[in-house]
Amino acid sequence: MHMMKLQTKMVIFLILFMFLQACFIEKENAGSATQISFSSEVLDVFSANCTTSCHSGGAPAGALSLLAADSSITAVYTNLQSGAYLDTTDPDQSTLLLQASNADSGDPHGGGESISSGSSEYALLKNWMLQGAFNDDCTPTPSVSLGTDLAPIFSANCIGSGCHQSGGVDPILDANLFTNIDGADVINNAVPRNSALLRNPLGESSHPVTVFTDENVANWRSMYCWIVQGAQDN
Repeated sequence: MHMMKLQTKMVIFLILFMFLQACFIEKENAGSATQISFSSEVLDVFSANCTTSCHSGGAPAGALSLLAADSSITAVYTNLQSGAYLDTTDPDQSTLLLQASNADSGDPHGGGESISSGSSEYALLKNWMLQGAFNDDCTPTPSVSLGTDLAPIFSANCIGSGCHQSGGVDPILDANLFTNIDGADVINNAVPRNSALLRNPLGESSHPVTVFTDENVANWRSMYCWIVQGAQDN
């Protein structure tokens, strides 16, 4: 009897361990996956499944255009944001995925199922939202200058009160900008959005001040696009 109880406990332990491990792996993959591109990957899904006869043109279905050619990449993103189609906490319950998969019986999609819940396209949109539904479009700012565009941003937001001026905290941003930024290891060329130069002003990594409220602030996006464009000494 004692042996049976021991075996039962071991089975329960193994099942619980496997369950927790699966949860950990799923969260780890969601966080460590390569950043999904809105301007290419997400828009490609829309082009292949949503824009042919519905969400494009002068009178798109639901007044929602998902075709960048109708206006711009950022306009499509703004349409999704302003229309509350996105849910970064529970993407399966986002209006975007409920409509695309026609999963909401109370509000059926006029075009029926356009993206199956088991498809790779659905998974891509879901993971994009889990990553924060980031808009990586830099076409509105095609050539960001460190000296002309970013120096004033640093001067207004980062220098003073014992912060990033000479004698303060690295990177020093009141002189020799490129050398100081390059030497402080705050640029992530592989995944620009994860650069410390961008995460810290959002109040992350124990940064004492939240400079920008979110990633859609124009000055933050200028910094992001400078890194995307090669973080040049310009």
